[in-house]
Amino acid sequence: MKILTIEKIEDIMKKIISVLLILNSFAISQKGKELEYEYIDEPVFFTKSNFLEKSFSRNSLSKLRDPNITGGKISNYSRYWLYSNNVSAASMPLSAGAVDLAEDQNGNLFISIPAANIIKKIDSNGIITIYAGVAGINGHNGDYKLATEASLNRPHGLAIDPNGNLFFADRDNHVVRKIDSNGIITNFAGTPLNGGFAGDGGLAVNAQLDDPYDVILDPSGNLFISEKNRIRKVDTNGNITTFAGDGGDDFSGDGAAAVSAGLYRPAHMAMDQFGNLYFADYEHHVVRKIDTNGTITSVYGVGGASGDSSNDPKRLNTPFGVSYE
Repeated sequence: MKILTIEKIEDIMKKIISVLLILNSFAISQKGKELEYEYIDEPVFFTKSNFLEKSFSRNSLSKLRDPNITGGKISNYSRYWLYSNNVSAASMPLSAGAVDLAEDQNGNLFISIPAANIIKKIDSNGIITIYAGVAGINGHNGDYKLATEASLNRPHGLAIDPNGNLFFADRDNHVVRKIDSNGIITNFAGTPLNGGFAGDGGLAVNAQLDDPYDVILDPSGNLFISEKNRIRKVDTNGNITTFAGDGGDDFSGDGAAAVSAGLYRPAHMAMDQFGNLYFADYEHHVVRKIDTNGTITSVYGVGGASGDSSNDPKRLNTPFGVSYE
């Protein structure tokens, strides 16, 4: 792999211990004083304690034991097959289509596979099972039943709370769903099969979402949802509000309230220990930050202009995700 180091960057980025951005073909890691990026040629995922690379060409899911992109050694971690169930993950070839990974406090990995309409689990013993959905079947049903009996429609972003509840964006159903620690699935936010924007100030289960993509939780238990041109927030009472985005897709709003900013297909999100939220503003080619006062700024890239590090100022090309360590 070719590794390049870029010169020191602005002070706002130096405050971040480690920010990892998932691009088309680059992983970017800002650690302290320097911004480094590594050509990886494949999509990558980051969990709370490990760097994981999903490699189509090597048909494997690899774990970077030392979570330092430029110094860690990648070793084989597990492999999985699209429809296989209750088998050793290490014995199965990888199938394309995974979008997100999440890791619980016991070291279990959860993988969303929208192409198969399922979520898989690799337990700490390396056994892979279907955790939610019926392989190959899309739809919306099964609430208040076992998640393995429910139909999903292109599950995307995943988040797990300290109690083992898994939240996920059921994207083409326009909802966020919850699977509790007993495996029971329920609707958490959005109206099934009814995409749009409505419901702010009321219960999230009565609101409308529009193509929800990612979900994250803050330490207080509030859930954030990235969707078409907005980020929504569901508080611990189950009420939904707009956290960022005015619904327009123009690049605007830096230095002002995030709720008045223009976002364009916000994708993956991350939160630092201070409560600042970072997200990939995908079609605007930037990574943006919303601080604890609700002010939005760009931390890397040039809004509305794609490119790479050879540009001055440096640019990104449709950043897909961001992870904070």
